[in-house]
Amino acid sequence: SLVVVDLYHRGLDLPGGHVEPGETSPEQTLKREVMEEASMTIKSPVLVEVIESDYFDDHSSYMLIYGVFVDELLDFVPNDESRDRIIVSKEDFIDRYEAGGKVLMKKAVDDAWVLLNESSKLVP
Repeated sequence: SLVVVDLYHRGLDLPGGHVEPGETSPEQTLKREVMEEASMTIKSPVLVEVIESDYFDDHSSYMLIYGVFVDELLDFVPNDESRDRIIVSKEDFIDRYEAGGKVLMKKAVDDAWVLLNESSKLVP
C-alpha cells in the first residue's frame, strides 16, 4: 500500500515539496515535507529518480523522487496544504492521480516499489 495525501491544490499526490532555507540535505527536506503533509515519520529513504522540473519559469529545478518505509503514522489533522492522508493500493493511486503525468508517476511508483523491496531484503 501507499500513503498519499489529498492536497487542496492538486488532489491525490505523494507528499513532497521544496528545500527550505537552512536545510542541508534532501533527506532533511523529505522528512519535513512528509511530516507537514502526511503527519508521519519515515525510515530507509531510497533515491529512485531525479527529474528536471519546469516548476520555476525562470530557472531549472529538479525533483528528487524517493521511496520510503513508514516509521510511524501520527494523528492526521488537516492543514493549509493537505485535506487528508489516505492509504491506497498502487493501482488505485495511479487511477486517481491527476496532478501530472500518470505514465511518469506510475514508473516512479513501480521503480520505488522494486528498490524498496530489494533494500528490505538486505536488512537482517
